[in-house]
Amino acid sequence: MDDCCYSGKTILKPVNDLLLYSTSSCWSGAHYSGSRLGTFRQISRPIARLVKDVQQLSNLDFSQKIHIPAMKDLRGMGETIELMRQVLERYQRLNVEKNYS
Repeated sequence: MDDCCYSGKTILKPVNDLLLYSTSSCWSGAHYSGSRLGTFRQISRPIARLVKDVQQLSNLDFSQKIHIPAMKDLRGMGETIELMRQVLERYQRLNVEKNYS
């Protein structure tokens, strides 16, 4: 596993891009209208949580469940990441058991 071809930055790039895009889009909207600040928080908090959860995956820690966002537009992404985490956790557990058998 030391020669893994994926760095943490590679794994996190799509998530970080999403966070940057959503933050900049909401922030520019909030600049023109104070009422959009609530929208900004509604979008940025779930995305920030997903980023935090995905960072655990990039550290090869598959034990922490992904928090599924309640927001409809992000729910599918959260569910998909959680399924990936479950598969990776299963493979990691099988490889550890295989190596100690």
